[in-house]
Amino acid sequence: LLAITALALTARLAVADAWTARGAFADLAGHRAMALAAFSQAQQSDPWSTRVAVEQGVRLLKEAATREPGTAQDLLVQAREQFRRAARLSPQLSYAWLQLGVLTRRAGDPLEARRALDQAVRFDPNLRAGWWQLAHAAQAAGQFEQARRAAQRGKQLEPADPRWTFVEANALAQLQQADRALAVYRQLLGRFPRFYPAWFNLAELLRQQGQLPAALEAYRTFLSLAPASEQVAIAAATAQLEQLSREPRRDAPAPPPR
Repeated sequence: LLAITALALTARLAVADAWTARGAFADLAGHRAMALAAFSQAQQSDPWSTRVAVEQGVRLLKEAATREPGTAQDLLVQAREQFRRAARLSPQLSYAWLQLGVLTRRAGDPLEARRALDQAVRFDPNLRAGWWQLAHAAQAAGQFEQARRAAQRGKQLEPADPRWTFVEANALAQLQQADRALAVYRQLLGRFPRFYPAWFNLAELLRQQGQLPAALEAYRTFLSLAPASEQVAIAAATAQLEQLSREPRRDAPAPPPR
């Protein structure tokens, strides 16, 4: 009986490998529908294969990328389930947790996405994409302290990338720690003076704190650096600049009494 069971299992695995090979060739030839169908057959023959689940998830994502916006939702749902299956079959597979977190965040559930991304960086503490996605998922879930910690870890991994410090400063501002946030923005701009998003956020925070002359200067610097594609931020900065320019400076002497 054991021999028969082993032979049957071997046969199923051989069939799964054949379907997997067929799917890989179809994908290389650009026949995406055939590739998806072949990997589906492989999964039916070997439902315990992490590799098949991951490859099917990747191909579903590739197919979704070719669809018009708003028409790929069904493929993204299927891809998420494939990565969920892969994570369940191989709980230490960081890549599966990463993709599951990304797709779950994209589906509008940042809290569940953060849990998946926690697993991704738990099993691979050097996974920079995992820390990046975790920081943004935590922010979207309103968990700003977790976002700050994720950004700090990313900064350790990529000290030359100003975006990590930017996320850290944003999280501090959301935590109502204005003084610390201002210090981190200034630290960032001291190293990367042309990182224009930080100038805008710095200006906004300075304005909220009543430091109007400094806010004016930060808005002007942002407008001198921002590309034309940043239309919304440019319009907001221009409006604030015009409004603040009309207000009397708080450090100006009071007019003499009449």
